[in-house]
Amino acid sequence: MAANGSASIPGKIEVSGDVDVLAITATQTGTLTVRMTAATNRGGVDPYLRVYDSNQSLLAENDDSGGKTLNSEVTLSVTAGSVYYVQASAYGRTAGAYTVKMSTVVAPTPTPTPTPTPTPTTVVLPAADAYSAGETVTGEVITATSGDILVILGTDSGDTLSIAQSGGTITVTLTGGATLTFTDPTSGSTFVGLAVYGFGGGDLITTTYSLSSSLLEVIYAGTGNDSVYENSPAAATVYGQDGDDLIVTVGGGADTVYGGAGTDSYWVASNDTLSDVAAAETAAKTVHRITSFVQPTRVASQAVSLEIAGQDIVDPTASYAYSSQFVNQPLFADGAQYNDIVQGDLGDCYLLAGLSGIAQTDANIIEQSITALGDGTYAVRFYRNGVETYYRIDAQLPTDGSIPAYADLTRNGSELWVPLLEKAFAQFRSGRNSYASIEGGYMDEAYTAISGMSYTSYQTRSLTANALAQRIQSDLTAGHAVTAGSTSTNSPIIGSHAYQIHAVDYDTATSTWYITVYNPWGVDGATWDTNVNDGLLRLTAAQFKARFSYLEVAVV
Repeated sequence: MAANGSASIPGKIEVSGDVDVLAITATQTGTLTVRMTAATNRGGVDPYLRVYDSNQSLLAENDDSGGKTLNSEVTLSVTAGSVYYVQASAYGRTAGAYTVKMSTVVAPTPTPTPTPTPTPTTVVLPAADAYSAGETVTGEVITATSGDILVILGTDSGDTLSIAQSGGTITVTLTGGATLTFTDPTSGSTFVGLAVYGFGGGDLITTTYSLSSSLLEVIYAGTGNDSVYENSPAAATVYGQDGDDLIVTVGGGADTVYGGAGTDSYWVASNDTLSDVAAAETAAKTVHRITSFVQPTRVASQAVSLEIAGQDIVDPTASYAYSSQFVNQPLFADGAQYNDIVQGDLGDCYLLAGLSGIAQTDANIIEQSITALGDGTYAVRFYRNGVETYYRIDAQLPTDGSIPAYADLTRNGSELWVPLLEKAFAQFRSGRNSYASIEGGYMDEAYTAISGMSYTSYQTRSLTANALAQRIQSDLTAGHAVTAGSTSTNSPIIGSHAYQIHAVDYDTATSTWYITVYNPWGVDGATWDTNVNDGLLRLTAAQFKARFSYLEVAVV
């Protein structure tokens, strides 16, 4: 029967011990009252009432409602759709007729409790145009419901902003070592957001690994050719904006990068998002997506991490002690140039001549093969069988007194790119991680490792002297790097040595072809012309053919 509304069911306990069972299905949720009443007050049944659920669990029972009476009553909550069993019986040895009456009161629909308005917890960082440059680097704190946000404001000059954190305090180190310190004004709290504005000028912006991984960051580099090293473990959004920018986001959280206008160089982790890479940037191979660094050894304690936190990187074995005296030198001062090459006490002329050739014909390839990571270490890209591989090194170099023992700093005595590429090549070439392992070789190894491009080689004896000069001229005009290997020593050329082909010219007055070569020693190596310290030697085509046996040409 239905349990909504009311119902009256007559029944009779025929003999002592008789039990009647009524099954009811509740059609509404509410309060059910069941009352069993004897048909007569004298000599009849003494009602005994029980109610069970569908699992036969007793929900309620009653013998005498309100004392010694001939009726029983129970009240219980019922749920729409559920089945209940009403058991009518007699107390003791009584018997007789009875009536079971049921009524249901439907529970009123409760007024819903209003959902409280949540306290905003989303961190909203300021937009790119929210601030303008000032005369000095400053900072301000935005107090929001979600927490406190630190805003660092640069100038229209080239700023250095290195940002570190310790607990609730963030420190900004500026050019020259001056610092600005900001502490979260909310007691016991740390900043939840960080916004950095570089504005004009070529800025150097570094967020260090000390920043909290829960910090939400945005960096607006601004106009100018900026360098941004986002090394924090947090997830950041980096806007290069205008200019030819270097943006490094290796390691840390999943960053989002917008290069903006200009030709930018990206060195990013595999989980980072690049949102606006231009076709010209892809063609120039300025996009570096690093999944991992190649490990220089199999020793677990010497593993090289993707997290950029100033770790000590294992060095290649060398015959000289390492020194840190050059770590503050720039990677590039005026771009890669052919005469940046100055060979040291290592027989790797094949490598250095190849670097010289590539620097002359396409310096961008050199400049895109290595970058600072912002913590004193560097990432280097090599190609193995045409596939990009990445190595991580530091700027400690084997030294002989006050100079590098192997490849020197560039001719102006400042740039690190040559000795650092040489150091990384000591890890790359055979996997032995030693300088000794890169002694002796052919120039094509440099071509394929640095550019990943194809090369050709040919013997000088296959052409006449004049035809040889014209072929070399054609290769140089086409933008190809050209190197040559010498035979035995024949002044002014050093025997069994690699040279870079610098130029070809024709003297119409004497109808003579000339070929100018560059010695990777950085000096001539013999008395030949009035400048023995420029490394350049101008030979007639006939002299060149007599002193060199083969050439290698890189299609860069």
